[in-house]
Amino acid sequence: EPAISAGYRDVIEHSVAVDAPAGPLHGIVATPDGLPNLSTGLVLIDGSGPATRHAWGEMPSWFAANGVATLRHDKPGCGGSPGDWRAQSFADRAREALGAITVLRSEAGVTGAGLIGYSQGGWVALLAAASAPDTVDFVVTVSGPAVGIAEQERVRLERGLRHSGLDEETVADGLR
Repeated sequence: EPAISAGYRDVIEHSVAVDAPAGPLHGIVATPDGLPNLSTGLVLIDGSGPATRHAWGEMPSWFAANGVATLRHDKPGCGGSPGDWRAQSFADRAREALGAITVLRSEAGVTGAGLIGYSQGGWVALLAAASAPDTVDFVVTVSGPAVGIAEQERVRLERGLRHSGLDEETVADGLR
């Protein structure tokens, strides 16, 4: 587990809403307590599949304790938020990420705001930054786009089928 190096004991979290076509998505902003001039913020972008604002474990607290504000939000149709993430394009998700940066800047008062995309979220972060370079100050990708979308989804599907204990013939049928 990473050590909290900045020495902030308390992390403050509060609920926010991120505008989306299907309606407002539930989100949470985490900031360090006692840091009046917070300069950096990150919007956390999930990979493929369903995801909620509560699925990030200790990561938002770790960032906040080290002086970085974060905003994480539900995907549409998850965590009580309206919509259906399965009907979204990458462009839809990129627009959400840009909306989330606007909320983060407003709610946390950060001067520099970026996107951190995990897995498929890396493509989303890069697309958002490319479409609005004046809005996104920096991008971080983790386990990001090293292969194309189709290849990543094929690997994800194959691993999921095997993890479910299906026999080789069924896995092969699923991949076809």
